[in-house]
Amino acid sequence: MPWRLVPLNAAEANMAVWTWRKEKNSRKGARRGHTRSWSEPMDPSSVLLLLLGVSGVLLLDNRPNFVLMMVDDLGIGDLGCYGNDTLRTFFSLPGIAGHSRPGVFLFNAASGGLPSREVTFATIAKQQGYETALIGKWHLGLNCETRDDHCHHPSVHGFKYFFGIPLTNLRDCQPGHGTVFQLEKYLPLRTFGIILASAVVLHFAGFLPVPRGVLLVLLMLVATLTGLVAGFIKMMPYLNCLLYRNHDIVEQPFASENMTQRMTREAVDFIERNSARPFLLFFSFLQVHTAMFASAAFRGTSRHGIYGDAVHEVDWSV
Repeated sequence: MPWRLVPLNAAEANMAVWTWRKEKNSRKGARRGHTRSWSEPMDPSSVLLLLLGVSGVLLLDNRPNFVLMMVDDLGIGDLGCYGNDTLRTFFSLPGIAGHSRPGVFLFNAASGGLPSREVTFATIAKQQGYETALIGKWHLGLNCETRDDHCHHPSVHGFKYFFGIPLTNLRDCQPGHGTVFQLEKYLPLRTFGIILASAVVLHFAGFLPVPRGVLLVLLMLVATLTGLVAGFIKMMPYLNCLLYRNHDIVEQPFASENMTQRMTREAVDFIERNSARPFLLFFSFLQVHTAMFASAAFRGTSRHGIYGDAVHEVDWSV
């Protein structure tokens, strides 16, 4: 089954819209020398890699720009173009999600570990002379052996500019949203405390003849362990909620209050700086993943609480 890359038509070729065409000999037609062909849609990431990797297809000055946006945990039913009429979304306006503004929505995703040596689409773009940037959530960490070797930094995987967070938007990063650590499930300190307090009461009531030194040591151990755990949770925002510009920490912990607005400004600045050269921008929103947040200008603008407000803010950014 031979495969070849062909433009769908002349107009679409100018828009860099390509597909694989597969030709297969039919059992009957093969004897007559006939073939039949059909088109099969490609995965968007494969299209991107092919556009960048095929030499001689596009002239240097006509290379397309790429803007990829990811909104973590956004439901398909939360966009107006998919039938939602209770959230005011930009995409519900006529033409925006249509042919007047070529683009594609992708809703299928699957987690899976890729080897660290995997070549990313950003690396391919960078090798082809593109300016590349990641703005937002990286969620792949930074370091391997030491706390500052940055072996997993976006710059190692093709992004020449980075403004965002290396992890994800943890609940610990939002005051009042609790913690991601379910300590009671794995370390029942409350249970230990109740048992120890009961033992002390029984001891002084004469029902538990245990040396007081033993009870004192146990009490000190529980108190120390509780203090260490509480201190670790308290330090979580300072250890993990970091905002980077390239390799430098610019905020620790970061304030999410106007984070989407700040990242949108960074994205616009990147596009303006590189308006005369081809670029690839990957904008990975912190919203609408928990912990939920929305800037003051968007709070209370939806009928769906803080989640709807966050969708409105993302919609404004797009």
